Amino acid sequence: MFKRALVLAAATILAGLVIAGCSSDDTEAPPAATAKIRVVHASPDAGAVDVYINTSASLWLPNLEYGENSTYSSRNTGTVTLIFYEAGADPLLVPPYLTEDFEMVAGASLTVLATGLVQSAADEDKFRLIIYEDSFQNSPTARARVVHAGSDAPGVTVTIGATGQVLASGLARWEESGRNGNVYDPGMIQDIVVQMPDAQITSFRAPELEAQKDYYFFLIGLISGPGSATAPFDLLIVGPGGALALETTELRDLRMVHTSPDVGAVDYYLAFGLGDRFQRILMKDNVIYGDATDYGQLGIRQVNVEMYVVGADPEMDQPLFTQPVYIHDEAASTTAFAAGLAASQESEDTLRIFSLADSFGTPPRAFLPARIVHACANLDSLKVDFDDDGSIEATMYRFTGNNEGWISLAADAELTMVVREMTFGGAIVDVFTTATMAADKKFYLILTGLKDGMPEFSLLSVTDEKSLGFTPPD
Repeated sequence: MFKRALVLAAATILAGLVIAGCSSDDTEAPPAATAKIRVVHASPDAGAVDVYINTSASLWLPNLEYGENSTYSSRNTGTVTLIFYEAGADPLLVPPYLTEDFEMVAGASLTVLATGLVQSAADEDKFRLIIYEDSFQNSPTARARVVHAGSDAPGVTVTIGATGQVLASGLARWEESGRNGNVYDPGMIQDIVVQMPDAQITSFRAPELEAQKDYYFFLIGLISGPGSATAPFDLLIVGPGGALALETTELRDLRMVHTSPDVGAVDYYLAFGLGDRFQRILMKDNVIYGDATDYGQLGIRQVNVEMYVVGADPEMDQPLFTQPVYIHDEAASTTAFAAGLAASQESEDTLRIFSLADSFGTPPRAFLPARIVHACANLDSLKVDFDDDGSIEATMYRFTGNNEGWISLAADAELTMVVREMTFGGAIVDVFTTATMAADKKFYLILTGLKDGMPEFSLLSVTDEKSLGFTPPD
């Protein structure tokens, strides 16, 4: 059994918008053209900072903490100088962390990201300002603009866990996904998954975003070293009104079912986390074809499942297969299935892992909830008729669960299960007589093996507790 929860949060900061007014007196000269500016503090080793504007006598932002952002300030156009000091430092006695000039263009709205390490002199790591022009895209949806400001992180790929939508691919440190941003569904809590080149994974739970608004997704902090304890790798979402608090991620259970017919016994591991927080956890060793692991708890929504030869050392040996797996949120637990053929190079039947939420409803009295899974590598779409009465209770594509979700079956009885092709006419593939199934259990009925091959096409029954083994066709 394994247990691990990663709870990640960002501070909530309420921000206002400073709006410049105009005089109605036509005899007065019009006000000078203005622009707006704000600062986001993402330097993990700087501590709180004082930000001066134009001169060291003009304190603008006192005691700005790491992970915070200022409100917008309206300024005249032209050259602006920002000067960063350690909070509380006397500008007459100590040198600044950084002084930088840049231009303010009329009508612009700028976000200044302060990032990097003040204690590093290396050009690739040192403290720096990165300036972004806001309003990167008007859209009926929300839009997300990913910025990689993790001070010691390699390139990252950022996706939305539930859909696999790519927000940024191979994003190097100090780079962004593009000024236009990415379409992002508003009004939904999403899991933002970050993956490193070596397949390490972590995830963050983003709150609901508003439609027709643009958001920065700043990846900040450290993945390793002493500083990672106080400024861990994190996600800071900043919208028009300021930073948003991340949602708390509830614990969810995950297990694996081994349904890949040409893969022998394996050890299953989970790999997730970044840097000093990287974890590799043994789910279960010596898992044979048709077996299932125990459930274990996780507080992230995507992990790498690794399959090793039995007895292999994950620190020394390469896995037979590894794939990111999404942990669903609509149920308290998820079952993932290793299916397909390791020996095949064909995209439609090669080895893969897919996951299903353990969403089982409440069936009528004397009935049980079941889900049908198509894990047979060499059969296309199938449909199932229980009791051979001409009704179709379940339809499914290869390597998915049935389209209808859970179905209600008679409990404590043997059932005839006719499997047909999902084509016009629906030729019979095979017929099974199920084992007697208890009403107090939840069942996955998994079609696996190989049609006209070995191991033979069979029905694998797995309850919410364990695998019950195979039923061959009649």
